[in-house]
Amino acid sequence: MNLFDNNNIKDTNNNSNSTNNNNNTSQNNITSPQKSGVLYEAQVVQLLNEPTYNFHVHQTIHSHDQGIDFKGEWLLPMNELSLTNFPIKIIGQCKKEKDPIGVKAIREFEGVLSHHNMNHMIGVFVSYSGYTEFAIRHAVDAKFPLILCKISNEPLILTYFLLNEKAQQLIPNLSVSVLRISEGMNKIVFH
Repeated sequence: MNLFDNNNIKDTNNNSNSTNNNNNTSQNNITSPQKSGVLYEAQVVQLLNEPTYNFHVHQTIHSHDQGIDFKGEWLLPMNELSLTNFPIKIIGQCKKEKDPIGVKAIREFEGVLSHHNMNHMIGVFVSYSGYTEFAIRHAVDAKFPLILCKISNEPLILTYFLLNEKAQQLIPNLSVSVLRISEGMNKIVFH
């Protein structure tokens, strides 16, 4: 199991709740949880598409996403060595929650994955606030190829990355390391 975590990163997410008088959430309320989640999804896609990570993913249309926030491919290799003979298809879900993600959300994502042909495909679950110990244990034992990521802070940075055994079987030669970028600030890099 590849497991990296930067415990020095604090959750800077501010989930302030606003009250409305018999109205739906105002269009101008840019701090609403839904808008915050959509913005987080866009930021995650932008980060994953950077050359450092070499994903080629895009957000899904929210009214038809069926539990998938982004999809595309992870183009390996990221260097001259060939890690796979095929591109890895990616379907992903993002959660910008105040508390760490629990087992329930991972099980729900497994339900989403069960409706897809997982041949050469990995499910990527991205959290702003990390994962509970039980969620991590469940993901490790999942029957689908699964990656857990924590992408947090401002600017967003990948600080946690876990491949379960099924995902490791698809890309067995992937090397993951932690790069220190400043005092108390690390990021995950792939080789």
